Amino acid sequence: MPQVFPDFSEAMDFGPGPEDIYEGRIINVDMETAETGTPYIAVRYTLYGERAVLNKVDKRQLTRNYMLKGKGSGFLKRFLAAAKVADGVFRDTDQLIGRLVMVATTNETYEGEVQMRVKTVMPHPAQAPLTA
Repeated sequence: MPQVFPDFSEAMDFGPGPEDIYEGRIINVDMETAETGTPYIAVRYTLYGERAVLNKVDKRQLTRNYMLKGKGSGFLKRFLAAAKVADGVFRDTDQLIGRLVMVATTNETYEGEVQMRVKTVMPHPAQAPLTA
């Protein structure tokens, strides 16, 4: 029987966490298409800062999807405002990488398991606006 040596050094926690407002950095943005054919972006945040360390969620990663068209695109508009990206400027997902936001979290049950989720994002005081 072959031996297996798992490396869990980079394993992420997908369970619940303290509901709070944390500093967040956008570390990844993927273009996806929903089953309905609607395009969306999947934005991955990493939590950091004093409050994240205190609540033991420092470096925890959370993902939130934003529809690129349709009624759900109102969430995208609010997200871009929180990331301080001016209307009409967002044309490339790379523009979002590294931007700072404040991430409000909540715990929700998904497929029978409670998970920490992004409730909303708000502007980070240290993030400069992206206007061009």
